[in-house]
Amino acid sequence: MTLIYLDSSAVIKLFLEEPSSSEVAAAVGGRGVHCVTSDLTYAEIHGFFARAAATGRIPVPGQQQLIQDFQAWFASVAHCAVTLAQIQRAGRLAIQHNLRGADSIHLAAALECALPAASVRKVFACFDDRLTREARRMGVFDAFLTLPGLA
Repeated sequence: MTLIYLDSSAVIKLFLEEPSSSEVAAAVGGRGVHCVTSDLTYAEIHGFFARAAATGRIPVPGQQQLIQDFQAWFASVAHCAVTLAQIQRAGRLAIQHNLRGADSIHLAAALECALPAASVRKVFACFDDRLTREARRMGVFDAFLTLPGLA
């Protein structure tokens, strides 16, 4: 089995055509893949759709279908709840690794899901270079789905 943690930069590639969208779709569609994300992803993806509609990247009428598709996907995957304990751990990670707040929440969630998963291949999917570098330094993940040059 493969556990793949997707931060918002990876999830959005499942719904908007971007570089590496096909790689993310192939990774999550594989046999024996268990997808996990943070509850934070829910708000962040809605924000991506709002910005995409406001800038004309997606037509406003198409926005609602994308939202529905995302909500169905989100309901079908595992997600780590954003609890006070996780926020506090994220705060420590932000300081230790010089991360933005949302990125530190994703890292805390990914670690929470990956650390107890013994004998499972663990993949970190993220297209933010700083967050990917820090996740790599943690030494928990077996593979990374990320920007070319960071893999």
